Amino acid sequence: MKRLIIFLFFFSYSFHTYSQNVGIGTNTPNASAVLEIKDSTKGILIPRMTMTHRNAIQNPAEGLMVYQTDSTKGFWYWDGNNWQAVINKQTLSSNISSNQMTRIGFSYSTNWVCPSGVTQIVVELWGGAGGGGISGGSAASPVSGGSGGNGGYNKATLQVIPGNIYPIIIGNGGSGATSMFSGGNSKNGQLSAFSNMLIADYGRGGSNYNASASGGINGASGNVLNYDYQTRDYNLGTILPSNYLSPQPGCCTRGGNPGDFAPNAPQAGESGHCVISY
Repeated sequence: MKRLIIFLFFFSYSFHTYSQNVGIGTNTPNASAVLEIKDSTKGILIPRMTMTHRNAIQNPAEGLMVYQTDSTKGFWYWDGNNWQAVINKQTLSSNISSNQMTRIGFSYSTNWVCPSGVTQIVVELWGGAGGGGISGGSAASPVSGGSGGNGGYNKATLQVIPGNIYPIIIGNGGSGATSMFSGGNSKNGQLSAFSNMLIADYGRGGSNYNASASGGINGASGNVLNYDYQTRDYNLGTILPSNYLSPQPGCCTRGGNPGDFAPNAPQAGESGHCVISY
């Protein structure tokens, strides 16, 4: 029987191999593809399984894909750390604008208890931004200190268990510099984290101007990962969870300004926050 199936497969399609490229239904497989399939009447099926079967796969390879048939139906892939749903952005945006999703924002560290019936959530994290450095010089010739780096951002679809407690750590923004001495330098922001499953990077503090009257160096910004909105906006500032339903959430908390020669002191960076959607 197995031989008959293989025989019928090879005679049902035009099958061609060219060096490292395989074509099914085409004589000219694309050079960039290991395998190209062409057919205007049929599709291709990848393994279909329940969430329980998907989670039981041992040591999944990064990029492994399956089709889940229950809970959140659709295509799922393993990103190397977690299973991620291939989300329809148009549907997601529609759900957000019509407020069909439950969305909870946190601007402080706390514990979140997973509600009954919830097995999958989308978590977005913003890390704390760095503080600004001291400006100097003179009123006639001011020299700016360095600005604090913006906090980082990260987002992931995570599997959770109803009733379990998940700690949320919100990174504080770094304080602005208070003196020219080492103990008074600006401070880095802090990481934000959802349990041990997701973290968002922090912004580094800006340096003070130096004695040779050269300007301070801006702090490095935190890494921005998995930010899938159309425009990356680093400068919205004060992006609190309560404002999250705006069309374009900022990707970063804003680093502190270095202040003026006089009288404004360097500013602290913005603290991070977390938004959970399900």
